[in-house]
Amino acid sequence: MLVGGAKNTPGPDSMEVAVDMEKVSAIAPGAQQRIYIGPNTTAGVNETFNQIVTENVARVVSTSWGVCEPAADEANLRELDMIFREGAAQGQAFFAASGDQGAYDCQNQDLAVDVPANEPFVIGVGGTTLYTGDHGEYIRETAWHTLDTPMSYGGGGGISSIFSRPAYQKGLGPAIDNRLVPDVSANADSYFGFQAYFTTTGPDPSGWYRIGGTSIAAPLWAALAIDVNQYLISQRCQPLGHANALLYRLAAMKRPYLAFHDITEGNNLYYLAGPGYDLATGLGSPDAWNLARDAVAICAHT
Repeated sequence: MLVGGAKNTPGPDSMEVAVDMEKVSAIAPGAQQRIYIGPNTTAGVNETFNQIVTENVARVVSTSWGVCEPAADEANLRELDMIFREGAAQGQAFFAASGDQGAYDCQNQDLAVDVPANEPFVIGVGGTTLYTGDHGEYIRETAWHTLDTPMSYGGGGGISSIFSRPAYQKGLGPAIDNRLVPDVSANADSYFGFQAYFTTTGPDPSGWYRIGGTSIAAPLWAALAIDVNQYLISQRCQPLGHANALLYRLAAMKRPYLAFHDITEGNNLYYLAGPGYDLATGLGSPDAWNLARDAVAICAHT
């Protein structure tokens, strides 16, 4: 779907699109994907998300678009917030990358979070470093950060200066009345990253590339949400819908299974990971099967 006069011509950031599509295809291979392509401008971003909400076809949405919160126009942010608010009311779940500059989303010395992961009606996805065994079995995760030169990287996270804390985050994290980011996390370390095939039109050769960043963590979560929705429907339960409130409920309740890997090690260049919710990794990374079964257990008692 082309929005706002955009053209379906690969540009310098086209790998972002390819990665999202391939990650969803790998984890939710039966899902029907609808790709929205819009201008890489503030107006273009708002128009694209408005098109997604107006059509109300996509139940789960993944985006890696982002700009640091202090650089965003507050009026445009409020407009975007209304769009996401409407989408949430319709039962659409938006998963957004929280950025790859750790707690310093503007790439300077000031603490800042990323838009639209800062939106209360969006699920902000942070980053971890995932360690697995020789046979791919899960071992542990830490909050993702990489100290490189000239730039360091890490999973976006921190405190919004624009939005108030939503009800689902009450009682978590620091004693401040603002929206906390991220909500959840997944592997984003390019050293332990995912393989994606990219057909280039530039100087780099086409082929397989190892990809990292929260741009890969967001579609991972979106794809898992699609799988969980399919399981919920098979059990005659309602799908996740907006999902944020349910995810926090799953993390807080006494439940038969552990829906999240609680990340307690590492940092995102400033905030430390620790038990429970933290500003480096949010609620943690997913155990999809456990999450699905916990969601069904909630369904059975409502």
